[in-house]
Amino acid sequence: MKFHKMLVTFCCLLVASIVYAAPPDTLWVKKVHPEGNGCNSVAFSKDGSQLLAGTNCHNAFAKLYNTSTGAEQWTYTDSNLMCFMDVKFSPNGERFAIMEEFGILLIFDYSVNPPVRIAQVDTRSNASLALTFAPNNQSIITSGFDDSIRVFNLVTNMQTRAFGVHTNMYAITTNVKGDLIATGSQNGSIRIWDTTGNMIRSIAAFTQSVPVRSIAFNQEGTRLFCLGQNGQFRSYFTNSWQLDTSFSAHNSTGTGISMSPDGLWFATCGGQGKATLWSTNSYEPFHSLELPMLGTLNGLAIAPDGKKVALASSLGFAAMFDIQNVPTSLKENVAFNNPVSLYPNPLSDVLKIDINQHAPVLIRISNQLGQVIWEQTVHSTLSIQTSEWQSGCYVVQSYVDEKIHLTKLIK
Repeated sequence: MKFHKMLVTFCCLLVASIVYAAPPDTLWVKKVHPEGNGCNSVAFSKDGSQLLAGTNCHNAFAKLYNTSTGAEQWTYTDSNLMCFMDVKFSPNGERFAIMEEFGILLIFDYSVNPPVRIAQVDTRSNASLALTFAPNNQSIITSGFDDSIRVFNLVTNMQTRAFGVHTNMYAITTNVKGDLIATGSQNGSIRIWDTTGNMIRSIAAFTQSVPVRSIAFNQEGTRLFCLGQNGQFRSYFTNSWQLDTSFSAHNSTGTGISMSPDGLWFATCGGQGKATLWSTNSYEPFHSLELPMLGTLNGLAIAPDGKKVALASSLGFAAMFDIQNVPTSLKENVAFNNPVSLYPNPLSDVLKIDINQHAPVLIRISNQLGQVIWEQTVHSTLSIQTSEWQSGCYVVQSYVDEKIHLTKLIK
């Protein structure tokens, strides 16, 4: 009987290893919570040597891992607190913070080893799912389910401002300059604020039944990316807040967006243990990270050197992927499977279009306001005069075989 059980166990493990064989770029997969509660968020230290992960409750855990080996190097838990929903490092790397489900903000000194908790602040926000550090390292900004945004001084750990309102915020971020704050809501809307709390813009990104799960500014601050829970991706120009582009990034659930350090690509994640890497120039995917054993992904992070991607799994895992050998030709605006070549980019006074297939291609070019400035069906090779075009970004839509290929041009 014992032999039979051992045989069954071996067969189950063998089948599991076949079904969930890790792709070659997988460095490690670790179970963060001892009881398998979901991992909600991951973040890299400034030097990229450690990964911080936070989990669901009861007895939520936060752990630091060696990014190369997956060795567990620090653990924090508190039975009096609920789920650790978001974790972030400060831009200067001296602090990290944990946002607890019911609005308790935990701040740690990371300049010492092991890290030491230096503050536990009740944000009085009923509940909170997200936080962000100001780029100047002077404050932490949290989102509350009392519809408020709260700012805490990193020296005194005291609240300095509270403003809003925005209903049930799932996501919060700032641009690189730190003069804009963006929040994403359960009701599908995005709101843009200045640092004094004035609302600059409200955007109905999705229907009220589709929460905005993640938002991020690009490096230049010229666009705001968002991902809906339905897997739809949206990009908006920040000079006009008009829609740049929209497409389905994930077939089912969409949960997270993260920008690469150089700003040339970004990553999204969602259901079925899948994350996708996209070119910021063309919005074309150039690599996928897939590990079905992770289930739905709750979030992701990109290493400071852009060579690793970490995923947070709803089934309780943190996973690390090595992507330093992934082809990144799309950074130079070359789109896989796109039969349309556009050059030079950045533009001179003439844009040349080459069609590398026999069938004609409908090409539509829009400016930063989303206005179509040129549209034509192109059969082979064509040159367009662009000397009168204003400086800025242009989006080219190429309609090929019922698919749309997107390319960004800069003048």
